[in-house]
Amino acid sequence: MPNSLAFLTLLLVVPASIVAFSKLPPGRAVLVLLFGSTLFLPELVDFDAPLVPPLQKASLPALCMLIGLLVRGRDRLKQARLGRGIDLLMIASVLQSFGTVLTNEDPLRYGRTSLSGHAPTDVLSFGIQVILNSLIQFTLGRVLFRTAEDAKDLLRAFVLGSLIYVPFILIELRLSPQFHYWIYGFHQHSFSQVHRAGGYRPMVFMHHGLALALFICVGAVAAWAYVRMRLRLFGWAPNRIAWILTVTLVIVNSLGALIYGLVLIPLIKFLKPRTLMKVAVAIAIAVAVYPVLRQTAFFPDEWLVEQAMRIDDDRASSLYFRFSNEDRLLEKALQRPAFGWGGYNRGHVYDPEGFDLSVTDGYWIIVMSGDGIVGLVIAFGLLLLPIFNAFRQFKRVPQPDQPLLVGVALVAAVQALDLLPNGMFNMLPMFVSGALMGLSQGMTQAVRKTRDTRELLRRWLLASQGIGVGSTFPDAPHVRADAATRRG
Repeated sequence: MPNSLAFLTLLLVVPASIVAFSKLPPGRAVLVLLFGSTLFLPELVDFDAPLVPPLQKASLPALCMLIGLLVRGRDRLKQARLGRGIDLLMIASVLQSFGTVLTNEDPLRYGRTSLSGHAPTDVLSFGIQVILNSLIQFTLGRVLFRTAEDAKDLLRAFVLGSLIYVPFILIELRLSPQFHYWIYGFHQHSFSQVHRAGGYRPMVFMHHGLALALFICVGAVAAWAYVRMRLRLFGWAPNRIAWILTVTLVIVNSLGALIYGLVLIPLIKFLKPRTLMKVAVAIAIAVAVYPVLRQTAFFPDEWLVEQAMRIDDDRASSLYFRFSNEDRLLEKALQRPAFGWGGYNRGHVYDPEGFDLSVTDGYWIIVMSGDGIVGLVIAFGLLLLPIFNAFRQFKRVPQPDQPLLVGVALVAAVQALDLLPNGMFNMLPMFVSGALMGLSQGMTQAVRKTRDTRELLRRWLLASQGIGVGSTFPDAPHVRADAATRRG
């Protein structure tokens, strides 16, 4: 049961937002609020108002940041030119709720379990939920992160957040995950899932140990990106910080995040930025193809379980359990493929007595069950299209800034990849994808502005010498002759 401090801490987001936006540039204010809330606010605590989704750890800071953007960042909103391209997917994600509600008005009954149908008022609730829990974060990233300095700030935020968590992690490795209980009065997740490899899997103030491990993995990837760029981090040599976070990634007892790190870190160390961008695209393609392959006999689920058994029986059992649940959920989801089964656990699988047999792990199958293929395409379109756009615009980004764009693209790719086996524990994936879209647009616009400025300067110089704009300057022989005549 949450204590009063849990609700008070959540409420403090409001004055903290006012202070952040009054003292910092909008982009850095968003980083402070977004990462601060992700790292330290309580899980499973909310303020429940009628007709709207509960305001909790993700949605309340999002609402405050949106207000801050409207007050302090209106010029950035104009520069971003919202309402075109990928922004149409954001509009579609809100409209999609109409399809889900209208196709799920029928009540369902499984044995003793009754599930109500959706009422027309649920359209409003679903739309607000999508806006608060994903679209605001995506928009904040797309609007406020558009330059090389913005990219540096974003990568530094992951590194700093990971470093701040290191002492908490070391304590929970020794004493078990207790900080959330000590501060807020309850455990945020089942304690049965914290035991791994003869030790504990830390959670600190995050929803699950898997969420923490992914965050540390991203922090390590960002730190190694700084090593590759030979930039200092907080006045320190980046190598030391990168190794600290890499060792921390090893000891948090999450095989998936460790594999991500062991694959990406050497690639960052040795491959060229252009090749690394292709790696990010390859990951994005794999994420896009996975839901399609899971519906065919070509997916090697049995082979993957066999490989996991060579590492650890418990991990193999966990993987087999995930695949089995996905198969059951996918079979039911395809009964209403377009817009899914909606909320209230209507997409779950029940036995004849009404017992819920489903355990929903992967974000992709959660979206597929609730929102159908349409919702799945929209959600992963927002996550993956920025990676493809960054690849398309890569050559137009100034060469010194290309490693920064690649670093953010790799972060976006690994976060999207983790949404196949795991849920979306926080809104950082949507935020990073939005930031990647903004960076790939803003960095190329800066190049165009520089070229336009040079062209205007060239035209002015030519005009000042009485030379036609179409002439080449100063290499044309007739230009040198005319200039010599005037000097004579």
